[in-house]
Amino acid sequence: MHMLGADSMPYFADGATIVSVTVLLDDVQGEGMSAYISYKVTAQVSSGFSPEAIDLPPCSTAVKCIKRTSVRISLCPMQLSRKLEGLDSLSYSVIRRFSDFVWLRSQLRDDLPHLLIPALPEKQALGRLNNDFVDIRHRALQRFMARICAHPELSVSDPVRKFISLPAEAFAALRDAKKSTTAMVSHAAAAAGSGVVRALKSAATSISNVARGRGDSGAAGAGAVRGGRSAEDLSFGELEGYVLQQAPLVTALYNQAAAQAIKHREQAQLLLEYGAALRALGTADGGALGNALSQCGAAVWAGSTGAYEQAVAESELLVERIADAVRGIRAAKELLQERSRASAALADSLSVVEHLRARVTALAANPSAGAAADRARLEGELAGAQSAVTSARQYYDKVAASVIGEVERYRAGLRADFRSMLLDLAHCYARSAAKLAAAWEGITAQLAAAVTQEGATPLSALPAAMSAADAERAAAAAAAAEVSPAGGAGADAEGGADDSGYAAAGAGAPYTSVF
Repeated sequence: MHMLGADSMPYFADGATIVSVTVLLDDVQGEGMSAYISYKVTAQVSSGFSPEAIDLPPCSTAVKCIKRTSVRISLCPMQLSRKLEGLDSLSYSVIRRFSDFVWLRSQLRDDLPHLLIPALPEKQALGRLNNDFVDIRHRALQRFMARICAHPELSVSDPVRKFISLPAEAFAALRDAKKSTTAMVSHAAAAAGSGVVRALKSAATSISNVARGRGDSGAAGAGAVRGGRSAEDLSFGELEGYVLQQAPLVTALYNQAAAQAIKHREQAQLLLEYGAALRALGTADGGALGNALSQCGAAVWAGSTGAYEQAVAESELLVERIADAVRGIRAAKELLQERSRASAALADSLSVVEHLRARVTALAANPSAGAAADRARLEGELAGAQSAVTSARQYYDKVAASVIGEVERYRAGLRADFRSMLLDLAHCYARSAAKLAAAWEGITAQLAAAVTQEGATPLSALPAAMSAADAERAAAAAAAAEVSPAGGAGADAEGGADDSGYAAAGAGAPYTSVF
C-alpha cells in the first residue's frame, strides 16, 4: 500500500473504490474566537489500476511506465512524479475541518438528492474546544464517514473522492469555486422569478389544485388506486408513518439516556467523595477498625470508578448512538420530502401543459392573424412545457425508485444499530456490576473479623440478637407478675415492674455500635 500525502495529486482509476475512512483529531488551529479543530482524514482506496488501460490527462511530455509491481506517472503541469508501490491499494491522508464535512454533505445533497445522506452532528457556537464536545463530535464524524463509505453509491461519488484526496490548497480552491457558482445561480434564479416563468406559474395556479389531485397518481404510473391514492402512494405513506412514529420515541429515549448518563457521572463524584471520607476516618482511627474503614473506602472508590466508566460507556455506546439515530430520522425525512417535492414539481408541470393546451385549443377557433401568432407562440411554449414534464417525470421516477430502497436500508441499519448498542451496553453493565461485587467480596472476610474484634454484632446477626432480648424481657415480666399479680407489691424502690423489665432487657443490648 502506498501513502499519498497532502502534497500528492489524487488519482482514481475507474475501478477504484473506498475501502475504509478513518477520522482522527489533528490539532487546534487559530486563536480566540477563530480557533477550530482540524481532523486528519485517512482513506484506504483500492487502486483499481488496469495496466492495459490507464488514461492520463493530455500532456506533451506525459510519460507512462508500467511494470508488474509499480506504476510511474509523470505529469509536468503538476510537477508530479509518483511511484505507486503495489497495485492493490492506495492510502490518502488529508487535513480537514468541520466546515469541510458540511461542504461534503451539501455537495452530496446537491448531486444525489435521491439518496439518503447521513446527517452531521450539530454545530455549536460556544464551547467548541471543550474536551467532551470535541470527543463527541470526533466520534460522530467518524460514524458519518463510515456510513458514507458503506453506501454503494455515496462511496464512489465525486464529492467524496475529492474530499478524501485533494490537497488543502486544491480543496480550498474547489470550495471557493463552489461558493462563486452558488452565488451566480442564486442571482440567476432570482432574476428568473419574473417574466415568462412567473407568467406561466401564475397562469397555472388556477388549475394546479385540480392537477395536483391526480398528479401523484400520474407520477406514480399505473397501480391499484384506493381512496384516490395509488399503491405506490400507500407504500410511501407507510414509510413516512414509520419515520414519523419513530421520531418522538427515539428522541424521548435519547433524553432519558442522556439524563441517566449525567446522573451516573454525578453518582460517581459522590461515591468518590464518600470513599475519601471513609478512608480519612479509617486513617484517623487506626487499628482493626481503621483498617476496615479504609478498606470500605477503597471499595467505595472502586464503585465510583465503575460508575464513571459506566457513565462514559453510556455516553459513547448509548447516548451518542441514539443521537445518530435521531439525525438519521431527520435525514430520512429529508429524503421523503424530496419525493414529495418531485411529485409536486411533476404535478405543476402537468398543470402548465394542460393550461397551455387549453389556450392553444381556444385560439384554434379564432381565425384572426393575431390569434394565429399567439397560437404559434403558445405551441412553442407548450413544446417546452412538455419537455419539462418529461424531465420532471424522469426525475420523479428516479427518486421514487430510490426512496423505498433507501428508507428500507435506513430501517434495517437502525434495527441493527440498536441490537448492537443494547448488546454492548449489557456487557458494559455486567462488567461494572462484576467489578463492584468483586471489590466488596474481597474485603468481606476482613470486615467480619474487624467487627467481631471490636465486640460488635454484625447486622446479619441482628434478628437473632433482638429475639433474645425480647425473650429476656418477656421472662422478666412474667417473674414480676408471679410476685405481685396486682402489679403493686412487685415494684422495687427504683421504679415499677415495667421499668425493671425494661432495665433487665436493656442490660443485654441487641447490638453495640462500632463507634
